[in-house]
Amino acid sequence: MIIMKQLLFFILSLFYTSSFSQTHKAVYSVKMEANPITGDTSFGDEVNPLLENNEFYLYFDKEQSYYTSENVENNIKDMSDAIGMSRYPIKYSFQQNSFQRDVEWDKTYSYISENEYDWTITEETKEIAGYTCIKANGVQTDITDISKKYHVEAWFAPEVAYPVGPAYYAGLPGMIVYLVYENFIIYKLESIKFNDNSLDINSIEYKGEQMTKEQYIEYLKR
Repeated sequence: MIIMKQLLFFILSLFYTSSFSQTHKAVYSVKMEANPITGDTSFGDEVNPLLENNEFYLYFDKEQSYYTSENVENNIKDMSDAIGMSRYPIKYSFQQNSFQRDVEWDKTYSYISENEYDWTITEETKEIAGYTCIKANGVQTDITDISKKYHVEAWFAPEVAYPVGPAYYAGLPGMIVYLVYENFIIYKLESIKFNDNSLDINSIEYKGEQMTKEQYIEYLKR
């Protein structure tokens, strides 16, 4: 009996290791609502058709994630990628809790930044996309002006136990299924394909010169 238990444990360990070494793929949609201050919908009316024609992809494994879009994968970029924050694909390291992306300035740079969202997990729950999700409120301080704060409402699924989400929204104890940025940009998980393996995240390299935080602030202020 002891030998059988040891064998079962060994088999389960192999299964766990192999399954969590795979790359999974989540697909998100992005939508822009009316401006929460002015109520204006003109920009959303212009951008939403582009957003509807562009899927946003989040590849992830047990250590990292990579966020991009259907447009970018097909060498196309339009305003939907600016709104969906996929114009320059983002790689997220779980252990370092940091993001990496290209920055085009006088040349191509690589910039690594810490996860700047301060999350507060609430006791609110809701069923979204087939998952029991928990609400978290996030606050980010503007890197160029500390008096400015940006707020997000995120709903994450502990059942999908990866600290990932679209764009720069990550670091919660479960995948972000639904997110609202500043009350007018909405990210929604549409599907997940586990063990998709269509992309090896380790193959994604950022070859540009490392940009400092000071350089990045200068870039944003230009």
